[in-house]
Amino acid sequence: MTFEIPFDTSVYQRKNKLFFDSALAKTKKSIKRFLITSAIFIGLGTLMVIGKSSSGSFYIILGSVLLIIPYIQYTFLKKSKKKNQEYIEKNIKYSIENKEITTIKFQEDYFSYKDSKMDFNLKWINFSSYKNIDEILFMYTNLGIHFTIAINEIGRENFVKVLNFLEKKNIKITPDLT
Repeated sequence: MTFEIPFDTSVYQRKNKLFFDSALAKTKKSIKRFLITSAIFIGLGTLMVIGKSSSGSFYIILGSVLLIIPYIQYTFLKKSKKKNQEYIEKNIKYSIENKEITTIKFQEDYFSYKDSKMDFNLKWINFSSYKNIDEILFMYTNLGIHFTIAINEIGRENFVKVLNFLEKKNIKITPDLT
């Protein structure tokens, strides 16, 4: 199966937003957990101080220290989001100027991806998993890169063919990490 996909700004933005959101879902969950834990320690410590317990200060200090972790994670999240947005805008501009067309091939022995910036031929053994999120297929490799295909780029029938092809290649479905 070979697909030639012209660049579409809205699809590109949607694919990147979904990937970014799913990649950082664990971090967001961790931030919430630390905030709740910190609030519990500070609340417990405050009650202990009010009740004249000497160990209450320890819990207040521990809770306050635990507040540093979500702050660091939130700062990282904010910087990552800004950097990601700059990267997306730069790629959109480049792709529009170059009338980007991406060629994707699903061959029996390998997967091929080609656009104006890169040209990959990867054997199927290099793929670790795939996931279908909101009709966008994310294919993950052991090499730390991923490939995406939206249903409206290749059509529903071809999208189903690709999913069936990946299943036959025994590539596992990525579990939901959120």
